[in-house]
Amino acid sequence: MTSLGNFSYGVWTDWRNTVASADPREAAGGPDDASADVIQCRTKISQTGKNHKTTTFWSGDLCPHAGGIDQNIYGDLTP
Repeated sequence: MTSLGNFSYGVWTDWRNTVASADPREAAGGPDDASADVIQCRTKISQTGKNHKTTTFWSGDLCPHAGGIDQNIYGDLTP
């Protein structure tokens, strides 16, 4: 928020333009299944090391601009 004399302007962020989706890293039926997750393109990767042990992990987000991180900044004159 900023103001000068009779002028005042507020700025905020929100999630109105994000795209909801399931998070593939979470088990179905979790407490935030229907409300908190945003679209992410991730794949499960398995690698076998020299010791013949297999490690499984998730990739980073492969579609970061598909709407999952589209939290925007808004502003307007304040009353």
